[in-house]
Amino acid sequence: VTFLDVGQGDAAVIRTPDGATVLIDAGPDEEEVARELARLGVRRIDLAVVSHAHADHVTGFPAIFARIPVALLIEPGCPHDAPQYHRMLVAARSEGIPVRNPRDGERLQVGTLSLDVLGPEECSGDEPNNDSLVLLVHPSTDPSPRSSVLFTGDVEEPVQRDLLADGEPVAAAVLKVPHQGAATSIEEFLEAVGADVAVVSVGPNDYGHPVAWVLEVLRRSGALVLRTDQSGDVTVRFDPRGLLVESAR
Repeated sequence: VTFLDVGQGDAAVIRTPDGATVLIDAGPDEEEVARELARLGVRRIDLAVVSHAHADHVTGFPAIFARIPVALLIEPGCPHDAPQYHRMLVAARSEGIPVRNPRDGERLQVGTLSLDVLGPEECSGDEPNNDSLVLLVHPSTDPSPRSSVLFTGDVEEPVQRDLLADGEPVAAAVLKVPHQGAATSIEEFLEAVGADVAVVSVGPNDYGHPVAWVLEVLRRSGALVLRTDQSGDVTVRFDPRGLLVESAR
């Protein structure tokens, strides 16, 4: 899994030994992630994931769709008036990319990779962050936390509490920290994930992201915390010896 340094936004690429590629979000720049995928040698995307409608997650998709074949796109399907979101949908339609809106309890299979959908159950109606697709990604043969990555989009406190109350399997070796490490998370959720590696996808911003107490909770729970604004691209490899972590800086 490579968490791309896209500034104040999200983009991550999952590649498997059998050649499958999953892209989760595409950052706030129109061209950057398309260029990065070319640099990584990605020629086909088996699954593209739009976590939610905000521009810092969707802006890069049209350029990607125009250059790289995409087998399937999933997104929450919740109404939103962001122009970048609508451009993404138009671009997907123009390229003939199938689009699905999965819900809690579904599982998607991409080669030897399984993606368990933990949320959303339904559209929130008022906050796109809380409409985020929450995905637990793991090898089909090993759904244990030690082999899992939890992608959280930008879900905030209400959804995190619901996930815990519903007994969803949030424990994972690697966590994509929600919402650039904003103060919209809860300590109980971060502790329940119990990640060995926590990646904050963040860039220069006026919001104060990431907040110090979130980083402290993650470190106290045993996580190695890496920030893309400080470390650049962060790659985590699952190996029989354990997690192998590499950063660009």
